[in-house]
Amino acid sequence: MSENKLRIGHTGITWLSDDDYEDTIRTIAKEGFGGIELFGWTLPKMKAQGKLDLFKECNLPLWSAYFSHDIINPSERQAEFNKIKEQGSILLAQGGTHVAFGGNIVDRRKVKYLEHKDYIVDFVNECGKLMQDMGLTLCYHPHTGTPVETKEEIMDFFQRIDPKYVAMAPDIGQIQKGGADPLEIIKTFEPLVKHVHFKDFGGKLEFDSTANEVDEGETYFNFEEKGKEIDSTGYINYCILGDGVVDLKGILDYFAAKNFDGAIMVELDAGTNMPVTPQEAVHGNKLYLEKIGYMK
Repeated sequence: MSENKLRIGHTGITWLSDDDYEDTIRTIAKEGFGGIELFGWTLPKMKAQGKLDLFKECNLPLWSAYFSHDIINPSERQAEFNKIKEQGSILLAQGGTHVAFGGNIVDRRKVKYLEHKDYIVDFVNECGKLMQDMGLTLCYHPHTGTPVETKEEIMDFFQRIDPKYVAMAPDIGQIQKGGADPLEIIKTFEPLVKHVHFKDFGGKLEFDSTANEVDEGETYFNFEEKGKEIDSTGYINYCILGDGVVDLKGILDYFAAKNFDGAIMVELDAGTNMPVTPQEAVHGNKLYLEKIGYMK
């Protein structure tokens, strides 16, 4: 547990396959993190396979889940509401309280936030009300490769949403990677910040301008106007805590000084050329947090 009373957990995104959820839960529990966040679509799979007792067995509470939804197509509105109800009911039954909510991956060279912002804001507000009625808190998560990504988009979106229904889940590594100062964003929207994704960014971002289309099995997650992002770390240019350029301790110190009571979920995005195993990566994250006094 955290020595400074912050609630520090870990997400399951360090594993490439969602089917590895059992190893994910056991590893994060073994390393002593306070809670876990899984992808929302993993929960119905666990329920169907009779594996929801793993959280209790490993003494690792399911604090939150990441929900990804189509936030730009009105024709999919009801289908997305149905997904929220299915995944949210399982999360709630397991004691979860918060949803890190983001848009589906799209080709940002073609999908422009300004062309969809009115629908995005209306849809997310309605999703937030639906979740609130269920007993959950929607914390919107700006994400690379989704319709709300850049500093300008983040600033516009969070000034438009209804704070009665929508909170914020900043990802400090992604904000830094996007060219903004994560602590500045956090301070700007402090009353909205109820949940945090906590990861480091390696500091290097280059693109292959000759790559224009996705390969089989890929998405447009790492494409933009400059071309395809070149992964220099094996973790989509993120890295084990302390190996990058984000002021991690400064951000944790800020939250501690503010008596932040939301969950701070450590994560490291899986890539296809990871230099160490997921288990070693999670252990490395723990060692860094021990070093700076936020785990023991």
